[in-house]
Amino acid sequence: LIILDSSQHIEGVITEISEGGVKFRPASHFLLERNSERVSIIVDDINTTGTIRASRADGYGIQLIDKLAEDDLTFIVDNYIVSK
Repeated sequence: LIILDSSQHIEGVITEISEGGVKFRPASHFLLERNSERVSIIVDDINTTGTIRASRADGYGIQLIDKLAEDDLTFIVDNYIVSK
């Protein structure tokens, strides 16, 4: 995950995903309040942008600007989702 305003890179995992959104859990023990921040999500060769809509103890809820293509969604679910 990259915070676009500051170019800050945040390592973590995607715990949930759909065509229009992602739940991202940072590797850090502490989550900062980041609501309304624009982010870039990079998974393999897939790069998409979104806006953090929720900052919760279990991760960031991110609304994607453009929906994920079905092939990209399937690839990420099959290869990277931690909890299915």
